[in-house]
Amino acid sequence: MTDLSAPNFLVAGAQKAGTTYLCDKLSRHPDIFITAQKEPLFFQRRFSKDGYGQYLSTHFSAVRNETWIGEGSTTYFQAPLALKNIARVLSPDLKVIICLRQPTEKAVSAYLHNWKRGRYPTPVSILDAPAIAHGLAPRLSSLYYDHVCRWLSVFPRHQIEFLLFDKLRDDPAAFVSQALDFLGVEGAVEADREPINKGSDIVWDGDVLTVRKPGRTWRPIIRKAELLQLHESYFQDIDLLEGLLQLGISHWKEFPTFTRARRSALDLLPILRRR
Repeated sequence: MTDLSAPNFLVAGAQKAGTTYLCDKLSRHPDIFITAQKEPLFFQRRFSKDGYGQYLSTHFSAVRNETWIGEGSTTYFQAPLALKNIARVLSPDLKVIICLRQPTEKAVSAYLHNWKRGRYPTPVSILDAPAIAHGLAPRLSSLYYDHVCRWLSVFPRHQIEFLLFDKLRDDPAAFVSQALDFLGVEGAVEADREPINKGSDIVWDGDVLTVRKPGRTWRPIIRKAELLQLHESYFQDIDLLEGLLQLGISHWKEFPTFTRARRSALDLLPILRRR
């Protein structure tokens, strides 16, 4: 195993922002290799210089002649130690894709993700939900600015591509094409009609946001007042991020509806085409 089979790109985050969908589609392109295990988490949880060769042999032994070799551990984006380890052993020419989602939506998705997996044994408010294992608390997981600054202090801006979940929802073809353009590959990628790693179905019950199916334990209840408090807590971070990256995200300050008034964008196009 040589460094030629080491990752030269990463889908580094963020969680609950379309990364599973993106990695699945990229893996279908003949010029792109994605690890079978989407999130090896090596640079965050298991890093050691002696273990680097084992990481390569475990996850990249199937690499053939693909141009791009990558993995998609989404907690790398917000884990300072992961970035430090990545910079130590991977190429300084590494390309990085980071997916971002409207922060209030993402916090709700992260909260329900942890609830669904039984990580909150007793009822807990979304505002007070703790960090789980190596992750962040749902509210903190949607603060992006400081993490973006850390990555830009290590890798130049042209080596990092920021994809918005908004685009995946509205135009999945454009979402995937943006990643393909960034990597400089051509061709068509077939897409499944069903969402991948779909979250819990949520509904409004009066002024309470909850899940359609109660699950095995307690049923999460998010009051609108809590959501509004959560939502407003992101305004400064949104302003700072917009000023830094010019992504056109000022609309993130609009309160999300959390409704499914239209068909999922992931069901709209069976084929994602580029050029």
